[in-house]
Amino acid sequence: MVALALLAAIGVGLALVAGLWLLAHVEEPDGEDHPPGRPLPTREGPWVASKGEQRIANWLTREGIAYVYEPTVAGGLTPDFRLEGTDVLIEYWGMAGQASYEDRMAEKMEIYEEHGYDVIGLFPVHVDEMGDVLERELTEREIDGP
Repeated sequence: MVALALLAAIGVGLALVAGLWLLAHVEEPDGEDHPPGRPLPTREGPWVASKGEQRIANWLTREGIAYVYEPTVAGGLTPDFRLEGTDVLIEYWGMAGQASYEDRMAEKMEIYEEHGYDVIGLFPVHVDEMGDVLERELTEREIDGP
């Protein structure tokens, strides 16, 4: 009886691991709503807060560009991404248009500038062309994959 319970638990555990692996390798289809506060998996990295961040993380991974998700940087801020070995930050301003959010955007940009960071700001309008925008921005900064 105990052996059956153990096998059942192992089976559930394996199903859970397989499900998590699958989630980490699949991007949510466009057009599906993403409930606020529910993290999203990326292909080979961290869970992120939005579909925009998911697209950015997956694109960076696909291009072989190393990054840190939500690092704490000088000034005590937490940008969405920092490209490893650089002072380039990527912020996805997903709630642009909301007054309090835009006030915080301005504050963060001022602090980033004070500390010498180079910020790539992306907005929901960029979602459909995220890869092209990132490629252009990183090419201008002479950053590429391995």
